Amino acid sequence: MSELVMDCPRCWAKKKDCPACKGKGKVADQQLSPHFRLSELLDSGTGRSKGISNEPTPEIIENLRRLCNEALEPIRALIGAMHVNSG
Repeated sequence: MSELVMDCPRCWAKKKDCPACKGKGKVADQQLSPHFRLSELLDSGTGRSKGISNEPTPEIIENLRRLCNEALEPIRALIGAMHVNSG
């Protein structure tokens, strides 16, 4: 299985001196639950366009994991596939 990657939520792949992605523009993504990835919940059109960092702390990642497993997965089981545009 290939490694999960996402655009760097700190610089949105725009800064060569970004300490989070070291200028590569990509960082590791995480599967938070069977159907949801961290990248889905962090993506932000406003953040991208305005260069606003959306880098999560470990505590935020754990809260998003709980959100996915305790709320979003049960909702998805009831209504089917859905699109999350922000966590």
